[in-house]
Amino acid sequence: PFAMRYQMIALVLESEELPYSTNRKDRGLILYDSPYLYSVDLLKELRKKGFKDLTWAVGEDNAESVSRWKDWDSLGCPVVTVPVTVDRHSTAIREGRESLHPAIKDYVALNRLYGSSGRDRYS
Repeated sequence: PFAMRYQMIALVLESEELPYSTNRKDRGLILYDSPYLYSVDLLKELRKKGFKDLTWAVGEDNAESVSRWKDWDSLGCPVVTVPVTVDRHSTAIREGRESLHPAIKDYVALNRLYGSSGRDRYS
């Protein structure tokens, strides 16, 4: 569920001591707690709430797909590519090919996400 994904992102950002904000008046990385379907819809919603000068960051593994996004040409903001060093798809995690970030191991086990049945599964 979206709320759990949001919580896991917040846990990782806090553990890495990466600054983020949920306040529209702050600048930098914004963690927005409302589910959305498409990037263009999220950007419209953020603009309605007063966010300006937005930049969309996409992992290099998805950079080529941007031109296939819904209304991608009307995003109205720069799209930048960021390097992705590890593939952490849920299938790879379930199959044990990838490990979880230490900040979310307990959260995943407690909530039985990714088919977890115990804390040692994702070490």
